[in-house]
Amino acid sequence: YANVHISNRRIGLGKVLIQDSHTKMAFLTGYFSHNLFKDVQANLSVTSDQFEVMNLSSYDNNIFYGNVIASMDSLTLKGPFNNLKLSVYNIAPAAKSRIFIPVSSSSGTGSYSYVSFKNYGKTQDRLVKKHKDKFSISIDANLNTLAEMVIVLDQANGDEIRAKGDGRIQMEIPPNNDLSINGVYTIDNGTYTFTFNQLFIRRSFSLDPGSTISFNGPFAQTSLSVDATYRAKAKLSDLLTEADKTYSSSDLTDAQTPQWVDVSLRMFGLLSKPTLTFDLDLEDKHSQNTVGYSKLRQLNSDPRQQFTQVGSLLLVGQFVPPDGIGSGVAISGAVNNVSQILSSTASSGLTAIINKLTGDKDLNIAVKYTNYNYTD
Repeated sequence: YANVHISNRRIGLGKVLIQDSHTKMAFLTGYFSHNLFKDVQANLSVTSDQFEVMNLSSYDNNIFYGNVIASMDSLTLKGPFNNLKLSVYNIAPAAKSRIFIPVSSSSGTGSYSYVSFKNYGKTQDRLVKKHKDKFSISIDANLNTLAEMVIVLDQANGDEIRAKGDGRIQMEIPPNNDLSINGVYTIDNGTYTFTFNQLFIRRSFSLDPGSTISFNGPFAQTSLSVDATYRAKAKLSDLLTEADKTYSSSDLTDAQTPQWVDVSLRMFGLLSKPTLTFDLDLEDKHSQNTVGYSKLRQLNSDPRQQFTQVGSLLLVGQFVPPDGIGSGVAISGAVNNVSQILSSTASSGLTAIINKLTGDKDLNIAVKYTNYNYTD
């Protein structure tokens, strides 16, 4: 219901109550100015304490998508119909929401896929994008933990960062130009999930509070400073050689007791190609004076052995015994994804375990792995 006032210069809307698909309410005010219904210009404003402002799928828009229910000081739509500007001020999630930002499409997108202008005749001609009609978007957002931000690193594999946090974010999408985001998003909690397709394995790291995603204009310049942890229960005895096992019986008993091992991951640098570093430690430090713990900490000073053990913990939740490491391929330079580590690990000492898990005896990674005791 609305009171509409029409004159030869203006179509006034008064105060219009609008409703979304969840029966949330918003108020629309404003007018259309015109010159005898020519040169029409919009000047509209919407305010709400809770309203669905976005409901897009990846098919609607490959820059960002998801569903957002939010409060907003104002949402304005201004300008002539061939050059509209949508501006949203002080928008904040007001109910459970989710925003997806795919890395693969965001960095190189020149215009929005959900806004297009087509001419239809008897036959449809090939769509040629023209720039006569313009539509720009400006968003000033105060994100909070009601909204989950999903950074899709690899849509095919399901590699993604899912995080809840806080941050003041400004987003600009000018006509026929790249998405630009500015602001720092501080993570409260979340996960980094990756999939190793060769073995159909998926693992999740828990994100540490205080990790940040920094948006620095063009999406390609987005940077990470993220710490995360994966926990596996393993035996330190798998790291010991026969000579090591001649130490005190108490040391050996401790090493043979399964303990929670923290695989600490640090991701930093550009989101499109971050650098990954690791640290291995025990959740419970009671073993720190034992030979097994000393062996574990020594791994952190040798990236090749560390990567092998990280890969083994992620793949099968156990350490690779010293005789099983063999002469595998060393990883040199910066590591940009977990799959590099898993691939190297699988090629340098996990043949027997992989064969046992998959039942594929033809899968041969050419490294002896005879000393592993499967029974215990």
